[in-house]
Amino acid sequence: NGSSQGGVGVAGDGNSDGGVRCLWEDELVVVLTGGARAVKKAKDCVIGECLASGNLQPNYITHVKNAIADTYTITTNNGWVKHCTLTHRVITSVADTNGTLVKRLKAGDIVLSDTDGRIEPTTILSIEKHLEKQKVISFTLAPTRTFMSGHTENGLTGGIIDHNSKEIFDAV
Repeated sequence: NGSSQGGVGVAGDGNSDGGVRCLWEDELVVVLTGGARAVKKAKDCVIGECLASGNLQPNYITHVKNAIADTYTITTNNGWVKHCTLTHRVITSVADTNGTLVKRLKAGDIVLSDTDGRIEPTTILSIEKHLEKQKVISFTLAPTRTFMSGHTENGLTGGIIDHNSKEIFDAV
């Protein structure tokens, strides 16, 4: 079908064929526990855990992959901050059903976020590269492919809405 979840190949900056789409291992993701939303570090998530995805369907982790990669910090005007690779995908609108690669985004672009259960568009203020490569994690999810990740200074629950569909030709 031309796509896989969690990526194929090696992690990187999107310039190698099949670069894995990943989050920084210490980035926060929203999990559902007994129907309640909570946050935990991506590296602490386990197979079978349920990730929240805004008003979209919850998804279960079926596989976890680790790598080392260049990472970037995305900062939005509503306070969300996310650390991820350039091959990570985020949802930019309700019509963006497969997500958009971070490497195709720039300051001023819109992404969707969930803030304490409220879905809203937010503007990217900056995308900045980290100086050193970081440990990153990629999830395979079922039954669909969306989840939320990121953090704020004021401890809100939610994040920028992500999509982990990996198109075979993303790296081209």
